Amino acid sequence: MVGYPESLTDPSYRGQILVLTYPLIGNYGVPSREELDPLLKDLPAYFESNQIHVAGLVVGQASAEFSHHLATSSLGDWLKSEGVPAIYGVDTRAITKCIREEGVMLGKLLFPTSIVGESDSRAVAEDPETSALLPEYQNVTWVDPNATNLVADVSCKEPKLYSPAPETAIKRPDGRTVRIVAVDIGMKYNQIRCFVKRGVEVLVVPWDYDFLSLADSMDGLFLSNGPGDPTTITATIKRVRAALALKKFPIFGICLGHQVFALASGAQTEKMKYGNRGQNIPCTDMLTGRCYITSQNH
Repeated sequence: MVGYPESLTDPSYRGQILVLTYPLIGNYGVPSREELDPLLKDLPAYFESNQIHVAGLVVGQASAEFSHHLATSSLGDWLKSEGVPAIYGVDTRAITKCIREEGVMLGKLLFPTSIVGESDSRAVAEDPETSALLPEYQNVTWVDPNATNLVADVSCKEPKLYSPAPETAIKRPDGRTVRIVAVDIGMKYNQIRCFVKRGVEVLVVPWDYDFLSLADSMDGLFLSNGPGDPTTITATIKRVRAALALKKFPIFGICLGHQVFALASGAQTEKMKYGNRGQNIPCTDMLTGRCYITSQNH
């Protein structure tokens, strides 16, 4: 996951204002939203979900012109079509330094009242300091995305089965295709692609689905990435704890799923001061002293 089409549609960013430090954004446009994945059939080919999940986008320099053989529209047109506010001409690296020192914080994007209308009266009462400091901008109320169950917002609503091509399917001794039950707590579509391309059948279920009822027909349990505080999805944690007690199949968690796994195992989680994202982060094995270059997004 390396570009803005992937990042903007990642459910893990639900409700967040995303700040991109790369200096030029938008120069390769946005691929087709209608083209479907040839393997997964009903999922978009070039995105991690079927919508933009960020609450806003902040970039340094935005390119109105784009050039790429897959591009069908500009970044700006895509954002407008989904009603997502964005601003450019901002020193995003200065913002990053502020976040690094102070930690992740709430923010809001304000636009001139001459364009979007007068301020919300509730926002003025709640935050009079901003209204006084920027009277020519429309003030809006503060929104804390972590105060809601973000997982329920982004999770699928009903189970969906994705099967590999017959010639690549991995079979069990009884002839059945190996099946992974994936709990969607904010799942990226590429996770489904990775399983299916490797010959594995994936049953994607909602965050609060009783997957224990499938214990006799699954070969593994996968807990996806996702947004928000893992302690809010107690139903998922309880079922994972029960799955651990069964000792019947392997369990793997990534990102939020790993935190859910930890909580189900009796550990505790703590929110990081700020996100840690990059493709070349050194990580040292404390047992052997060997250093690995890792990709991290948490």
